[in-house]
Amino acid sequence: MAAGKNKLLRYARIYVGGYNLSGDARSIGSMMAAYGAVEMTGWSDGAKNFLPDYRLEVGITGFRALVNDTASSGAYSVLKGAAQSLPVSVLLGALAEPVANDPAYLLAAAQLKSPMGWEGQAAAIGGDFVADATQIDANSVMPFAEILSPEASIAATTNGAIVDNGAASSNGAHANLHLIASSGGTWVFTVKQSTTGAFAGEETTLMTFTANGSAVTAEHKSVAGTVARYLRFVATRTSGSVTPVCVLARN
Repeated sequence: MAAGKNKLLRYARIYVGGYNLSGDARSIGSMMAAYGAVEMTGWSDGAKNFLPDYRLEVGITGFRALVNDTASSGAYSVLKGAAQSLPVSVLLGALAEPVANDPAYLLAAAQLKSPMGWEGQAAAIGGDFVADATQIDANSVMPFAEILSPEASIAATTNGAIVDNGAASSNGAHANLHLIASSGGTWVFTVKQSTTGAFAGEETTLMTFTANGSAVTAEHKSVAGTVARYLRFVATRTSGSVTPVCVLARN
């Protein structure tokens, strides 16, 4: 079946794992962010990560997409395997195509179900996503993020736009990287930080992703400690072409 396009989501971009499902997206019910109860037991961090009422309650509910059965890239093919672990990012353009520094929502997600139904006369598949305890840690908390690198095909080393957050922060950060197209080359993907915004040699590396650009994939990464005021996404090429998307949230 052919992909559809809901004009209500015209300027939203929805990435699930290594795939852009924006063209199939029909609706999103909510993107949750609520503080849970204070933990008073002596349980380990590993155990507490599985408690939905302990940490920040985050997740995406009511996501529905038109059934597109294109192998490995349509909504049906991607969402039908419920109980899977994958990063999810929603990029929110400000009445225009999403660009660097626009808002986003990110989740190191576990998809718990994939209900089927109807939207008017069209078949639709759904998905609810919750925080995946196998991917998250103490630095994977706040889901509201900023875009460091919107979707773009690149074939050379690329420095992303400089994103100014107004001030440094001290509670770590986490990020999603989605590689939605690859020619099979070799890359290094990093987030650089600077206290001055010059990026003239004074910058340092905030995080380096494991993904090397050789295949379609997605990755969630977190860091502790201070995050400088200025950030930028850097894709360093050895060979090939790739289409990355990167969003980051400070805690």
